[in-house]
Amino acid sequence: MTLLVAHPYHLSETKARKRVVQILESGGISEPPGGWYRASIKIGKEKTVPVLELVKEMRDTGVLSEIQKLQDLKDPIFGGTLSLATNSKALKLHLKHGGYEIDVPGPGLIVPSDALIAEDILYFRLRACEHSNEPKLEITARYFSSYVFFCVAMVEHFVHRYLLTALQDPTTKNSAQSILDYRGRFDDRMDLWLQMFTGHNLAHISSRAEWGLFIKLKSIRNKLIHGVEPYFAFSVQEMAEYLNCVQIGVGGLMLLIRDLQNLPSLLVIERLRTAPKIKYVPR
Repeated sequence: MTLLVAHPYHLSETKARKRVVQILESGGISEPPGGWYRASIKIGKEKTVPVLELVKEMRDTGVLSEIQKLQDLKDPIFGGTLSLATNSKALKLHLKHGGYEIDVPGPGLIVPSDALIAEDILYFRLRACEHSNEPKLEITARYFSSYVFFCVAMVEHFVHRYLLTALQDPTTKNSAQSILDYRGRFDDRMDLWLQMFTGHNLAHISSRAEWGLFIKLKSIRNKLIHGVEPYFAFSVQEMAEYLNCVQIGVGGLMLLIRDLQNLPSLLVIERLRTAPKIKYVPR
């Protein structure tokens, strides 16, 4: 029996059913005569899926990936991305997106960083749990610290995507560059970013749980990076608490910012804010 146990689902059956219906109704789909849960729904041009299968996907992953990806494609900041990969050395990958262009010789891949980071966070959480029955807890500590680093990286990447997009617009280029070049305190830089992209300052969110839990994760990351303390020292119970910060402190924070912008959620946000709860189970 491991000391850290992850819940098997992102959402309960009740919440998953409610969320699926919300998504379908927001897409202009009315409840079929026989009720939602006996019906099948057409997604895209060809695929037809039973609603109960969508409920299962929502429970298992926190998202309806096909529907969410279609919505994300239209997003002004995160839309229009794609993934490329090859295991052949005879091929070369090429991608151009906005002002960004890259070539990668095969074998290789090009994938959106936000999706990669989000899935790494979920992966590290589960691996930390799986190894928490080992006497020295070394592998759990390794995955835990990787999780912390990537949680902070997720928010930093989220913030930078807006700046990189703004650099392509002559009307916002100078403001975006000044924020990118800013070398002061993180809080001051974030204040400038929020004013530019949401019309609010940091004081508007600094008392919220979303910001507080993100700063909690960031403080651990900073201790590890800067060698503030000579030892990595956490109880397994503390690890469980920090492993559950991602739902509100990362996914919730990004959703809060999107709400301030009157923009919908994204696949990566939903994956993280519904991340399965981790429980400490003492022997």
